[in-house]
Amino acid sequence: MLHVRTLETVELVNMSEKAYTMLGIIQRNFIHISRDCFITHYKSLVRSHLEYANNVWYPKRKINIDKLECVQKRATKLIPELSKNRTKIG
Repeated sequence: MLHVRTLETVELVNMSEKAYTMLGIIQRNFIHISRDCFITHYKSLVRSHLEYANNVWYPKRKINIDKLECVQKRATKLIPELSKNRTKIG
């Protein structure tokens, strides 16, 4: 029998992988996406997976919280306005 923490971690990994998949879909299909359009797609496709993972398996362990935050960090890198590595033009 698996330990409860192991099941929580496995479920959280599955949810974060689904969220990464949705981010990949957004990235592949929208080369030049505006911030407003991205936010709409993010909320409908990615955030729903993250919220499900948070509501069902309330992450108490640091590693689980980090997995959810990594998805959000990757999402911000897709928009130049939100990315730390943005290049200044002008």
